[in-house]
Amino acid sequence: MEEDSPVARAFHKFTYPRLRLNDHTLDDNLPVFQPQRDNDRSHALPTASIGVLDILPPELLAEILCQLDLRTLLDFRYVNRRAADLVNYLPQYKGITTHARNALRGILSIETGRWITCAALYEKLCTPVCEQCGDFGGYLYLLTCKRVCFLCLSRNPIYLPLPPGRASRKFGLQRQIVERLPRMKAIPGTYSPNEKKVAKCTLVDYESALHAGVALHGSLDAMLKRVSDAEVMRNSRTTGGLLPSPAFCASLPSGLVSLASPYACYTYGPGLGVEPS
Repeated sequence: MEEDSPVARAFHKFTYPRLRLNDHTLDDNLPVFQPQRDNDRSHALPTASIGVLDILPPELLAEILCQLDLRTLLDFRYVNRRAADLVNYLPQYKGITTHARNALRGILSIETGRWITCAALYEKLCTPVCEQCGDFGGYLYLLTCKRVCFLCLSRNPIYLPLPPGRASRKFGLQRQIVERLPRMKAIPGTYSPNEKKVAKCTLVDYESALHAGVALHGSLDAMLKRVSDAEVMRNSRTTGGLLPSPAFCASLPSGLVSLASPYACYTYGPGLGVEPS
């Protein structure tokens, strides 16, 4: 097809350019896929049933299976040959394994399949736009299955998962609540265009932790106050109780109060564009 032909120009209007960059995503760090060999047994007719589920109409059974989380769906697939056939011939599952096998492999590798259903993954694969900005979403955030563009994925904090301890301190959450949040196990490797090395660790979803903190404390302001008070207590124990007095803070220029007070991580002075570290 000639580049200047009318057909080529019309075709380019309905496609997106492919960026020639190595962004070192999870795809590049997954183990090499080893396809299983077909054998006569895999094509044999099922001899066992799936129990009481067999009384359901095929359409209803397919709808139920599609709403299962991916980990449960694959566990069900290994029950027997009848269960495997039901899963293999689900249109959504077949579409995923045919056109986006690495997405499924990635979800299973980082162990986020408990929070993502087969229907949700298929829907996101059929959605072309970023959920944050509406631009073309060329990436899948596999912790909670969201379609995002490169800029949102790399810059928006809701797509930067946290270690459990950090999430607990930042949002004032107890360990029991943090343990119930969507989480992933990072695969060691090289990630991002900056080639950052990542070791094996566990991370929790930022947005889920934020919502859990707001729900626990009643509002965003209440959560921030609770977190700030906890930070004061930690600083007090660290410095032996030597904290700046209110009178001392009041004597400082307004732009310096937030940096001198123990609330530095949660308040902003004039002209401060980033959260103090």
